[in-house]
Amino acid sequence: ERTVVPLIGAEEFGVASTTLVTSFIVSFGVVKACANLVSGQLADTWGRKRVLILGWLFGLPVPFIISWAPSWSWIAAANALLGINQGFAWSMTVIM
Repeated sequence: ERTVVPLIGAEEFGVASTTLVTSFIVSFGVVKACANLVSGQLADTWGRKRVLILGWLFGLPVPFIISWAPSWSWIAAANALLGINQGFAWSMTVIM
């Protein structure tokens, strides 16, 4: 994704700024860090399996959003969903 998404930004959306093109990495990292913090408390409240499934549900629309994105902000939003997916699903997988 780190290889393909910047190419999509430059070629499909005409984003010339390298900083803007790599903004999807920042959105992913910030959201994943927050999801990692929240996942433990949610696991205590709801259970690890439910948080794991919730994480996968957040990740399901990501490939479709990236494929059909009308603007670069949709790409950043898809990566935010991917950050939630990784923060919940990966954290619960490691804990389990």
